[in-house]
Parts: sequence; C-alpha cells; structure tokens
Amino acid sequence: NIAHGRHPLHGLSGTDGPTLGQIIEDTYVPWVKANRPRTATNTLEKLNRIFGSWFAEPLSAITIERIESWKIRRLNAGRAATTILRDMFTLSSVLSRAVRLGKVTENPIRRVEKPRIDRRPKIRFLDKQDESRLRAALHARDAETREARKSANAWRQERRRELLPPL
Repeated sequence: NIAHGRHPLHGLSGTDGPTLGQIIEDTYVPWVKANRPRTATNTLEKLNRIFGSWFAEPLSAITIERIESWKIRRLNAGRAATTILRDMFTLSSVLSRAVRLGKVTENPIRRVEKPRIDRRPKIRFLDKQDESRLRAALHARDAETREARKSANAWRQERRRELLPPL
C-alpha cells in the first residue's frame, strides 16, 4: 500500500473509500472555485502546503486523535493559536463538503478542542532606549516640518502670496 501511495491500512477493516486528495480534486476544487473565487487559490495552496502529506490517505484515517496530535505538534513548534485555528478551519471546510456529499458520516474537526486564543490586548511599555529613539524621531520629524514650512513661505514671499503661519 505504501509503495502505491496509499495508507498502510487501505483495504483493511473498512478503511476503503476516497482519499483526502481525491475529495479535494473531485469535489472541493470545483466547489471552492465556484463559490469562493477570490480566496480559492490561497485556500487550495494552504491545503496542499499544510495537509499535503495526508492526501494519499482515506478520509477515515483523519481522526480526532490525529488532528489533536497535529495541533499539539504545531503549538510546540511555536505556531500561533490563531494560525492553527485558521488551518483547522481550512481542513474543516473540505471535510464538511465530504459530509454533505455522504463520503463520511461526520466532520472530526468539530469534536477537536480548539486552541485557546488570548483576546486581551498585549500592553507594551517603552523602555528608556525605546523612548529616547521615539522622542528623537519625533523631534526630527518636527524639525523637517518646520523647515518645509519655511521653504514654502520663502517660495510664497518671492511670488507675493499670502504667507502661512510659522510652525
């Protein structure tokens, strides 16, 4: 089975059926291109990049346990919870199409615990170096603005136009 690009248990104890790659190619690609044309390319690219190694496996091999272990590996690799959640929803849309078409009985992602996302803003305070750099940049910006106003007033004065107030 592995030599032919199939799941090792393919053909044993009811694991026959369409593979994830077949479902994506045969049903999901036409649907996403027709219903989500602006994001279709990005979605399909993301599916291939993140779940491409799962394409040769039957849909029954995508279990809650497998998705949980994938999620834990991604969290341990330093991926943000929002990124993992977005990737899970991308796969979930494929599996939802498969459920609607009767290829699988349920979408296992619906039963996977979603990663916690901290919705509170991160408050960051400036240290002495950051504050001094910020103040120096603001002073430089103000000086540049004053010089631009002086230059503009000199131009206006040469042409006998009304001067703008100094900054």
